[in-house]
Amino acid sequence: MNVLNYSLDETSVFHSTSDHFCGPFFKYQIQNCKLHKQTEGILCFYQKSFNSTLKVHPHEHIDVARLASIQTLIKHNPSQLPPCLWAVKHPLIDVASLVSKDRATSAIKLSHADKIKHLLYPIQSYRSIKRVKQACDNINHVMIADGHHRFEAFMRDPELTILPVLLMPLDQLQVRRFYLWARLSKTYIASDTIASILPNKRFQPCAPEQADLFIEWRQQQYPFQWIPVESNQYLKVRDHLAFAELEALVIDAFVLSSKVDHVHHEIQDSSTVDQDKLIKVVFKPPCKNTLLRQAFLGEKQPKKSTCFQNKPATNSTQYLYTSITQSSSEFATDSYLKGF
Repeated sequence: MNVLNYSLDETSVFHSTSDHFCGPFFKYQIQNCKLHKQTEGILCFYQKSFNSTLKVHPHEHIDVARLASIQTLIKHNPSQLPPCLWAVKHPLIDVASLVSKDRATSAIKLSHADKIKHLLYPIQSYRSIKRVKQACDNINHVMIADGHHRFEAFMRDPELTILPVLLMPLDQLQVRRFYLWARLSKTYIASDTIASILPNKRFQPCAPEQADLFIEWRQQQYPFQWIPVESNQYLKVRDHLAFAELEALVIDAFVLSSKVDHVHHEIQDSSTVDQDKLIKVVFKPPCKNTLLRQAFLGEKQPKKSTCFQNKPATNSTQYLYTSITQSSSEFATDSYLKGF
């Protein structure tokens, strides 16, 4: 019988001594009933190893104050935190057929809000687990889509050895739009136009399909594109323009404007603000492949400057930790290894 070298550590995690990831393994499915779409990935543990060849690439900077609070929580109550969302460039495995061929298991319903369902399917047979592990261990690079602070806190604590992660192909992830809000100052007058408020030659009106951003004001939407100093470099620069750079340019433009008083990333309650004095800047979603390329090169976006959708439900972590506290004999029975 040719079986991989599996062992059980002190936390009863079923794993290979040379793997990046360890079980229990679950197929994680997100069903968007509104858009008639579904995404699938693998929920498991990442295990810390100084000999690991896996490269984990963050794409955002972290907030030091938030990191401190996460360090306390991940040390004492790790099951209260959602899994990290890690993006891989290529499809992992045909998880749909994998589970359908596995022994029949009913789905664990995690949450159902706003017509979005989160479902969990245990991967139970040894043959299926082996296939999943081989697929996961073929991964050389991952990008952290969500959970930068959790990963940093995990790596800084030498007592922590496993971290819940959801592995998802990049092409199944979506990045939502980001916004800036600008409050007009007392120098604003009713006859002002966008051109008088944003008198910056680095931005110019354009067709919607050419826009880098949209300015919404007075119930109108104005598409703008960024123009570099040397216009003949426009296409080259535009292709590599990071969201962080574009955001900084917009903030600088507003700060230099005598018509703008404050620039905010969030407005808690816009209904309390005079709408004529509130400008909303809508950025096109950052390109996923650009974020991945920059992350692999070690370039990071500002903290909380991107937001990936399809994040795992918080209570999915509890099923991982509950599974590893079960008796280790469950994993070592002859029936579990049947077929080898």
